Amino acid sequence: MLLFALFLPLTAALPRTLPGFVSPVSGTYGNPGGVYYCTGANWTGACGYTDNYPGVCHGLGNGFFKTTRSIGPNPMTTCRFWDNDSCKNEIGWSSMQLVFPGNPDLQAIGWADRAQSFKCEI
Repeated sequence: MLLFALFLPLTAALPRTLPGFVSPVSGTYGNPGGVYYCTGANWTGACGYTDNYPGVCHGLGNGFFKTTRSIGPNPMTTCRFWDNDSCKNEIGWSSMQLVFPGNPDLQAIGWADRAQSFKCEI
């Protein structure tokens, strides 16, 4: 009986949804393949989310084009961001890769206000 009493509180604290990670932006559970991004460091300012579209090039629009300062891929997700709008490694352009939990301060790695497009993989 004592073992049951100790186990019950532990199971009540377990997440009800997998993968069980909480987004720094919205406090909601994210699916593998998705990515959050914000115009301010440390998940501040305007924030957006792109859901699970593995391998698809996305342009950052709607106020996030070259204004993103924090990026957080969901668990089990790798995203590459380019400073061009075509998700291509072209001469004169560069890219950076992020994995969960991402980077809350892109200024620290020289990528604040540079991202224009991205592609994520699970």
